[in-house]
Amino acid sequence: MLFWNLLTLLLLLMTLCGMLTQSKKLHNFYYWLAVFILVLVSVLRFDIGRDYMQYWNMVPIEESFVDIVAGTRGGQETDRLEFFGRLFYGITTLCEWPPLFFIMIGSVIYFCSFYSIYKNTKYPFMGFWLYWCLLYLYSLNGLRQAAAMAIILFA
Repeated sequence: MLFWNLLTLLLLLMTLCGMLTQSKKLHNFYYWLAVFILVLVSVLRFDIGRDYMQYWNMVPIEESFVDIVAGTRGGQETDRLEFFGRLFYGITTLCEWPPLFFIMIGSVIYFCSFYSIYKNTKYPFMGFWLYWCLLYLYSLNGLRQAAAMAIILFA
């Protein structure tokens, strides 16, 4: 819990510095620095989230990339996923490193979300904190749903 309190304090200090600065370049720098730190913590997490182990155990190390992406092996857990989910699992299988799945899907979620907040709001720091308060914890649990929501927000 101490880690999350310190992370929140760090993000709060960065966003306050960004809001108080008069320079547009520094304003943007502090916004993207806060986003980078949050994304880094989110994609490099381990065992955080209600269904983290379910996604981890779903990585089919014994299947081939083509079978995973095409969904041709009946009865596999990845066959019920959408195309990009199967593609991410296929890439993860090629590398034989399950955390890569969380890095790829987290990058999609947070890039689409924070870029949309930055481009479509007058006050991106307020959007950052609204995302943090309302959607961040959800994005750690329902990965596929959070990715779909981020893509819709981006569109």
